[in-house]
Amino acid sequence: MVVDIMNFLVNDPEAGKILGTERGLSPNTDVRKVVSESLTDPTARATINFENAITPRFGAAPAPPPKGHSKIRSLLTAAAESVQLGQKPPRLAAQEFLNQANGTLAT
Repeated sequence: MVVDIMNFLVNDPEAGKILGTERGLSPNTDVRKVVSESLTDPTARATINFENAITPRFGAAPAPPPKGHSKIRSLLTAAAESVQLGQKPPRLAAQEFLNQANGTLAT
């Protein structure tokens, strides 16, 4: 059900007409074209034209981070803090971090 609603909001030209630029520009270029054609506000039109002009300069979206990335970030912070507070020498903290991070990625 939620998927159907999201699909409608993102991919349906009729939804694009209804929402206009209320929530920003649609990532769907077909919907963006429909919205662009229906706009009368020159500032909104200029915004769409600008984004369309710069879009080719960007590459593909980056890959999502690996599973467990938030835990690894916490492990890295803990390792750095243990070194800063003098609780562990850098080499030991780094080795422990790598072992824990590899274990996290393996699961």
